[in-house]
Amino acid sequence: MIIMSLDHVRDYFHAFSYLHDPTDLPHTSAPIFLTRWITHYCAPTFMLLAGISACLYGGKNGKKALSYFC
Repeated sequence: MIIMSLDHVRDYFHAFSYLHDPTDLPHTSAPIFLTRWITHYCAPTFMLLAGISACLYGGKNGKKALSYFC
């Protein structure tokens, strides 16, 4: 979550990213590229962990308890 917040805050403090994509190598610096690149792994990992935790919770407490999250 910290890395994702870093990515969102970067947009406010680095106005050049509004003009060019942070992953466009000719128009970016190494720190900006790396912060954007690492966030491509954070979102899928977060969704995977959310799904695993929902599965574990549903297995422990049953489908009725799990239905409150939908």
